[in-house]
Amino acid sequence: MWVIYILLLIRFVPNVNALTDEAYHLLPKYFELENYYECKSAHKNYCKADILLMPIDENNTSITWKIIEKTLQDVAYYDRSIIHVGVCVKNLNGNLSEYILQKYSEKLTDYGLKPKSIQDTKCINPTPELSSFDISILFLTLILLLIVAFATVKNWTLQEMNNSGYQSSSENEKILMFFSVKENWKRIKEVKRKYAFLEGMRTVTMIIIIISHGSLIISGLYIENPDFFENLMENFLLRIFTGVLWFMVQVNFLLSAMLLVLHFMGTLERNNNIRPVDVSLFALNRLIRLSPALLLKIGFHLSNIPQILADGVLKDYAEKECYNCKKHWPLTLTFTNNFVDAKDMCIAETWYLAADTQLYILSLLLCFLFVKSKINFYILVGSTGVLAIFFNLYLNYSYDYPGVVQVFSLKTVSTFLANEQIGSQYFSTHSNMCSYMMGLMLGMICFQSRDKEMAILNKWWVEFLWYVLSFGLPIVSIVLIFYNYSTLTNVLLGAIVKPLFALGFAVMIFGMMKNENVTLRKFFQWRPIVFLGNFTYSTYLYHSVPVLLKFVRISTPIQVNSFILVSYFLLDVILSYSLGIIMFFVVEFPASQLQKQFVPNVKTKPANKSI
Repeated sequence: MWVIYILLLIRFVPNVNALTDEAYHLLPKYFELENYYECKSAHKNYCKADILLMPIDENNTSITWKIIEKTLQDVAYYDRSIIHVGVCVKNLNGNLSEYILQKYSEKLTDYGLKPKSIQDTKCINPTPELSSFDISILFLTLILLLIVAFATVKNWTLQEMNNSGYQSSSENEKILMFFSVKENWKRIKEVKRKYAFLEGMRTVTMIIIIISHGSLIISGLYIENPDFFENLMENFLLRIFTGVLWFMVQVNFLLSAMLLVLHFMGTLERNNNIRPVDVSLFALNRLIRLSPALLLKIGFHLSNIPQILADGVLKDYAEKECYNCKKHWPLTLTFTNNFVDAKDMCIAETWYLAADTQLYILSLLLCFLFVKSKINFYILVGSTGVLAIFFNLYLNYSYDYPGVVQVFSLKTVSTFLANEQIGSQYFSTHSNMCSYMMGLMLGMICFQSRDKEMAILNKWWVEFLWYVLSFGLPIVSIVLIFYNYSTLTNVLLGAIVKPLFALGFAVMIFGMMKNENVTLRKFFQWRPIVFLGNFTYSTYLYHSVPVLLKFVRISTPIQVNSFILVSYFLLDVILSYSLGIIMFFVVEFPASQLQKQFVPNVKTKPANKSI
């Protein structure tokens, strides 16, 4: 049904003005990099720069410049008024910019172009040696692996002894079993969830996020045929898919907020009260639960290990990441790293953890205020969401942002992170607040209606309408950003497209909560994807490693085609979950078990009702 709905939308979307093959042949190479390893073996310096282009004669521009002007009118093209170059330089005593100007001026003349200016010049530094800090990080990781291995073997041994009549009551053995893969595997398999489909949704969302980050990396790095991605973006359905990739994180905000309310209200119902200390314990336990795996990740980013691995044309990215982490790692550890510009973040992908944690704490306070003041929950939370929209409107207008982050636009990774609008409209807490507030209201609706039957939801026409809204609202929110509007309309859309996307999934979740027989719920309850939901956090935290690792040693631009792209995406998902599962059993789950043992938490009375 929703496929038909997509196809009906196609006629209302403007076609992209595609370039012909002949036109592409008239353009200079977008990425022109000399071989990094040949330069290194010749003991020369490898430097990179961006060359801004302009026509030789502005009154009589070349065909190439006319083509460039055409591409600048559509964000689905790379900015062809710039070329990215990598050059091998014998020594750095002279002026690097002058050297690059002289080298490329003659080449560009053939296209009727000349360099306007040179920007972002940088030379790759020699590979650093392992420091004592690096060795300590590797040693700590090895110790953790050995503890897990020892605990797992010990677990097998104790089981054999127990079968022989031996009964262990040692506290040390009990704590050691927190690290046993065998015991922890048993623990997570025994977990029973009433709403298992929510875990399935988390898994699907995580897979889509991995693909979205993979698409950003591969389209934003050095590729031999950038026209491949430009041609992809001519396809309407692929633009829709790209929009889904970038907006899908809103589902995580929805689920996080919804589960918070169900937990909070369940605790209130059982204990008949929520104390300030309970709110503090909720927040404390969340921060402690997330911190161990994050701390190890920060340790690796502070070390020289990424720079040693990334010995290729992308080494400067690893250098920049190390610099950012040495400067801003406390912000990442305290879940506030989205307060700095995206280009300066330590572990940029953890912006979501920062925004979600901040919204979690704010929502705890709102829930506590609701309990103590008796203010209508929907008015309290809804007005907070509306205030967030108005705040986003104010920022968009004040800073003269175009209004809508066009997520299908093609940019290099550095250009993407340097875009102030990305930081304001995507990474910031306030830009995601409305979706989170929507999740809080969804959680309260589900909690209050948990024992109510809604027979009307079983009618075919209601199910049809539910499918249309569930998939239609997200699609409409993405289609809206295909157009160019007036300034005020752009500003308005910039504040509402993500909440509109989230609203569609809120409708989807509520329908699945109240109708167990709907096909979509059965898909999300498929046992393998429900089980993978256990590893979502570790997979999210470490998925950037396999996504980036396959590119760290490239020496020249890479060739891309459809088969390679799909293969990369499949490899990213498989390796990301493989690493996520390993880190779950090595760090996340043992730390969680220790936390339950030693950190106080909110005590609840036995439940009277199933929530």
